[in-house]
Amino acid sequence: MCASSWSRSTIGSWSASSSTLPMSDRPQTARMNCVFRGTRRIAQVDRDAREEHPHVRVVGRPHHFQRRTLDVAVNGDGWLAVQAVDGSEAYTRAGNLRVNINGQLLTGAGHPVMGESGPIVIPEFEKLEIGRDGTISVRPIGQQPSTLAEVGRIKLVAPEPTELVKGEDGLLRMRTGAAAAASTDVTLLGGALELSNVNSVEALVDMIGLARQFEMSVKIMQTAKEMDEKTAQLMSLG
Repeated sequence: MCASSWSRSTIGSWSASSSTLPMSDRPQTARMNCVFRGTRRIAQVDRDAREEHPHVRVVGRPHHFQRRTLDVAVNGDGWLAVQAVDGSEAYTRAGNLRVNINGQLLTGAGHPVMGESGPIVIPEFEKLEIGRDGTISVRPIGQQPSTLAEVGRIKLVAPEPTELVKGEDGLLRMRTGAAAAASTDVTLLGGALELSNVNSVEALVDMIGLARQFEMSVKIMQTAKEMDEKTAQLMSLG
């Protein structure tokens, strides 16, 4: 583990951990966990004090099988392509998908999911399946149970971590501003979502422990100050 690091955190939050190395030995890079989901892996941001933008690193993370058709988790390294509010292409590992009343496939945060030729729109269906390669198949209303029609394919990308930067909206983008190329190496795990890598009880215990250490340090400083004042008084008497 890096000497100056941030502990694993829940989605949308950050938590710090203490280091055992002296300040002079600590690297200038602070590591912070991002808000991304992924199969047994999550994204982690490394921000150097001299860099304007962070770059992405990937570490391990567990899954939770929801058995929900629209839940997907990215296997290994890779990202889902989505459309940001400004219309640009961005990337996320959040696989809690949904279909709105207009048939648009959205993430839980409301970002349209990108396909090979733009945002994916799904016609009315009785059944929907998402394949390992991101292919979306539906059984149209009134059709035979064996009838499945392919209506789109989720764009999956796998750029190098150093090519990505995290925006203020929590999404990743290419440093160059261009769209990443689709990758056939990225696969999805259906019916699963990534769990938070934080144990809330453990985090609470750590926080209480750090608070007690701080209080102890304050008391030590106060005692040292009092001893110094008493020493000064004795010396003045002599």
